Amino acid sequence: MPKNEENSRHWSSRSVGAPWQHRFFYGLIRLGGRRAAYFFLHFVAAYYMLFRPDQRRRCDFYLRRRFPGAS
Repeated sequence: MPKNEENSRHWSSRSVGAPWQHRFFYGLIRLGGRRAAYFFLHFVAAYYMLFRPDQRRRCDFYLRRRFPGAS
C-alpha cells in the first residue's frame, strides 16, 4: 500500500481541543484580531511540542512532504 493511502486510512477528523477551547480561540480572533490570535497560537504550539509528542508525530508525514530538507 502506498504511504499516502496508509496515512489517509488513519485520519480522524475529530478535533483535539474541547469545544470551549475552539470558542475561546474564535472569540479571541473576533475581539483581538489576527495578531492576538497568532500571539496566543505560539503558546498552543509550544504546549503541543513539549507535552503532546503523540500529536506531533502524527504531523510528521505532512511536514516532511511539505517542507522537504527542513529536518
